Amino acid sequence: MRGEAIRCARCGHPLAAKAEADSAKTEIRPPPSLGSLDSDLSLQAAVPTSHAGNEETLSPRPAVRPLSFAFLSPPREPSELGWLGHYRIMSMLGQGGMGIVFGAMDTNLRRWVALKVMRPESAQDEAARQRFLREARALAALKSDHIVTVHQVGEANQLPFLAMEFLQGEPLDDWLKRRGRPTLVEIVRLGIEIGHGLTAAHACGLIHRDIKPANIFLEVVSGGEDANDHSPRTTHHAPRRVKILDFGLARLTQDHTNLTDPGRVIGTPGYMAPEQVEGKEIDARSDLFSLGCILYELSTGVQPFAAANSVAILMAVLTREPTPPRVLNPDLPVPLAALIGRLMAKDPQRRPASAREVVAALEAIATPDSASMPAPPEDAVPRRPHVLVLAILTAALVGGAAWLAWWQWWR
Repeated sequence: MRGEAIRCARCGHPLAAKAEADSAKTEIRPPPSLGSLDSDLSLQAAVPTSHAGNEETLSPRPAVRPLSFAFLSPPREPSELGWLGHYRIMSMLGQGGMGIVFGAMDTNLRRWVALKVMRPESAQDEAARQRFLREARALAALKSDHIVTVHQVGEANQLPFLAMEFLQGEPLDDWLKRRGRPTLVEIVRLGIEIGHGLTAAHACGLIHRDIKPANIFLEVVSGGEDANDHSPRTTHHAPRRVKILDFGLARLTQDHTNLTDPGRVIGTPGYMAPEQVEGKEIDARSDLFSLGCILYELSTGVQPFAAANSVAILMAVLTREPTPPRVLNPDLPVPLAALIGRLMAKDPQRRPASAREVVAALEAIATPDSASMPAPPEDAVPRRPHVLVLAILTAALVGGAAWLAWWQWWR
């Protein structure tokens, strides 16, 4: 597959070549060599890395080059990789075509951070450098419980970086592999929390462009399970909170700078909107299509456009309607199935207008009357008004006949 051209199913225009996905996992552990520097810090964390997880991801970014940390200031202890400003770099967590993510200690505030640093060769492109900083600052301005928090955006050693929070928990794709298909209550709650995160991002002009289970992190909230205990006793019912990760492919709606070749595919096959596959202009509704794909997978246990390879998946996104979710899960409420269908419409105009509208629809489904059981088919609804009318007519006829017989007897 390497280097194989992917062409649009409609116009035949070449879209992109398959890029090698990073093998970096979203779940990491801070190195134990820090000792008692901050013993109260979490021992398990996750960071938003480029193309986290094992999904095949298409991107116009260059292939990942051999690692070199020459851009870091020299280490001061054997356990360190080096320093960047006041950040003590302890380990590499992941890498992508544009940046490298490190596990680091903020020595000023004495807390763990995930430090995303732009690669030196990428930072030489001034347009790409400025775009990295603009999008990082936009992300840092977001205020949402459902988006990973950015603590700082800056430059050190002539390289842009952003410092992000550590999270306890696991990505949604790993959670699904361990748990299987979630309950209806869990599906709706996850959808609502993802929708809240997207609402905040879209309100600040950020389109994520890579919403997928690997980028939806389920944070263990304070007072929940032990981060190091993954037994069924603790993990199946631990309180979780959605955090949207990896804004590495995000773009600002007001940023019309073209940093990629026209027609290139940016995103992950199987979760990309048709307009993304075709390299067309996108907006917030492209993220909503991706959310629909996630809700479909949560509801049915299968991906809506599963196919043998990336090319076949992209063709399916453009040309194929997925199996209706209620065919695969008859217990799914009709309103939820209908919402998923709207989110996954090929035409963006037929999708909900905003993430806020999706949240409202899911909250309505979450009410006991609509979410406790699926709506019955029309022919299964009892025809009570007709039965009542028939009973009244029958009683009237019997009563009339009895009165007539009594009147004739007394005559």
